[in-house]
Amino acid sequence: MESIGRNRFLNLFFFPFCIGSLSVLSFAPFNYTFINFLLFPLFYLILLNIKKKSKSKYRKKPFLINCFSSGYFFGFGFFLFGNYWISNSLTYDDSFKILIPFSLILIQFCGIFSR
Repeated sequence: MESIGRNRFLNLFFFPFCIGSLSVLSFAPFNYTFINFLLFPLFYLILLNIKKKSKSKYRKKPFLINCFSSGYFFGFGFFLFGNYWISNSLTYDDSFKILIPFSLILIQFCGIFSR
């Protein structure tokens, strides 16, 4: 268990990505809103672990970069798996079903090229 807490890849990238992707379950059609009451404190504990591991009196920049990267991967997992919600709303009418592939592809490209 201690080796998991020391693994930088898991703490900075993988766990925030998984927490962000699981928080999408609070949207329709699943509506598991209680899951966010478990996931957001877990994400906060990950941030506290990052603070403990990377912040010291003389090294403020790595702490900010590590917090940014964990928040970035949380948001990346959230928005990557949150795209199903848009395609689910297009199934309301049969005439909109043709737009589902376009919505999934174009939203990704707009996010990439908006920089």
